[in-house]
Amino acid sequence: MNYETRIAIARDWVANLITRYERPAHLAHEKARLELADMAEDLNNIIPSKLNADEYRATLEKAARTIRAKNRTRSWPTIALVCQAVRENLPAIPPSEQTSPAPRSMERTRSMVINAGRIKRGEPVGECWITGTDADKLISQNMIDRADLKPYLDFISERLKAAKEWKPNMQASTEPTQIKSLDDLAW
Repeated sequence: MNYETRIAIARDWVANLITRYERPAHLAHEKARLELADMAEDLNNIIPSKLNADEYRATLEKAARTIRAKNRTRSWPTIALVCQAVRENLPAIPPSEQTSPAPRSMERTRSMVINAGRIKRGEPVGECWITGTDADKLISQNMIDRADLKPYLDFISERLKAAKEWKPNMQASTEPTQIKSLDDLAW
């Protein structure tokens, strides 16, 4: 089943579902149309694409029963309630049809790739990417090496050293300050 078919089924189902409820007052015609499109898109993202049209419709009908049982007002159900009901009614996927884990090269998350690039270019990054478990993950996945972290570790080391050597230079006066006029204040 292609994307257009899935969206058409979801849009028809949502349109049929919401006719049983009162449209919220804050949703004018155009906003209501956009809300319907958003719900259909959210459903399409939740329901596995490998379902055929009959399985897709059966999942939505089960979700409709759950929504009717859980909706507490006569107003449209929220997108969150619709999505929750669909998730609760998804068909179980047999282990033989479950997808295998992605190859190791594809497990890199977007933030890991972004921060590895920043480290390679010498740009600022959060400390967790330098000394934390995130740094270990970047190294273990060969996104960076210890040499890439050296400038950052040297900087942190220097800052810690300076912090240990710092001594406050506060000389507090025991005499109360007498202010006679506003001119005595250093603005």
